Amino acid sequence: MSILKKIFNKKSYNIKGCNNRIIIVEENGKEKELKPNKRIPGLEIEIYGSNNIIRIHKPFLTNGSVIKIGNYPEIHNDGSYIELNSTTSFINNKIFAFYGKNQRLFIGKNTTMHDCNIMLVEDSDVYIGEDCMFAGFTTIRGADGHAVFDLATQEIQNVRTSQLQIKNHCWIGESCTILKNAIIPENSIVGAKSLVTRVFQQGGGGLLIAGVPASIKKTGISWSRKAPSYFIENKINPLEEISC
Repeated sequence: MSILKKIFNKKSYNIKGCNNRIIIVEENGKEKELKPNKRIPGLEIEIYGSNNIIRIHKPFLTNGSVIKIGNYPEIHNDGSYIELNSTTSFINNKIFAFYGKNQRLFIGKNTTMHDCNIMLVEDSDVYIGEDCMFAGFTTIRGADGHAVFDLATQEIQNVRTSQLQIKNHCWIGESCTILKNAIIPENSIVGAKSLVTRVFQQGGGGLLIAGVPASIKKTGISWSRKAPSYFIENKINPLEEISC
């Protein structure tokens, strides 16, 4: 058997440590732990550390994606919790939990994502809501991983102070970077190549934000996964479709 065949035929995930759990949630809500000799199609998992939990809800359609907790043999990572809800498209994404402990990641149902990186360094806490759409090559960083401090006072300048939140039904354009403490309200759009560094508050959401750093460009909007031509050619009011 060739080396490539050996790699692709291996059954067990590389998990080192104690009390690590990979939990599968069936469509009826029942939970079961993934057996040691089983794998999730399209998803690579490595864990170096203890008391880490990965919870995945079916149906979860993925390909070419990676979850890596810890960095063997130098760094073990303990107490991380990652929950991925059901989705039709989770393609070529990478989730890393490094250089800390007790990191948190929650992704809501029907959120689609491809070619994105989620970095859970230090004590990261990242919440992504339902029905979000991520274009490719976006990076989400729950903390900085390296200290910035004032030379005069020695005070650390870049501490994570709150949960990074991307709320329900947000469209994140291609090649965005979203950093610690940021909050993006529901129904919002983030323009391509934007850098989101702060909290955006708007009752009811519906913001278009863009730029480096991102700022509000328009309020009172929402969006659909369907093309503009669908609404124009069929003379459909998008608000009527949303309310159905």
